[in-house]
Amino acid sequence: MTTQVRKSGQTSILVVEGKLSIGAAVDDFRDRWSQAIAEGAHDIIVDLSRVPIIDSSAIGSLIRCHSVISAKGGKLKLVGAHEIVRQAFKMTRLDSVFEFYDKEADALGHSAAK
Repeated sequence: MTTQVRKSGQTSILVVEGKLSIGAAVDDFRDRWSQAIAEGAHDIIVDLSRVPIIDSSAIGSLIRCHSVISAKGGKLKLVGAHEIVRQAFKMTRLDSVFEFYDKEADALGHSAAK
């Protein structure tokens, strides 16, 4: 699993590739979003289009990211989640907590509109 980070204005975009599950993958992901916030990101977009599966520890990390960024007045947005990944959010009833977008441009456009 790898996480690439790039910026678009005050938004950090994290592109995750591979299984996002307990252990090094989630630790690396947490480090990346924590660093993005520490460096002043107002919003965070997580591109999950290359993530085939996500587990509860990864969802827990996303919840923490959502809480931290929301407390600073920002938003966490999820992009490109496949049906299996979306199902994990539906099962935990967190699909109504997170903002899901099909494309990165849609999530970025929504940031600019606010």
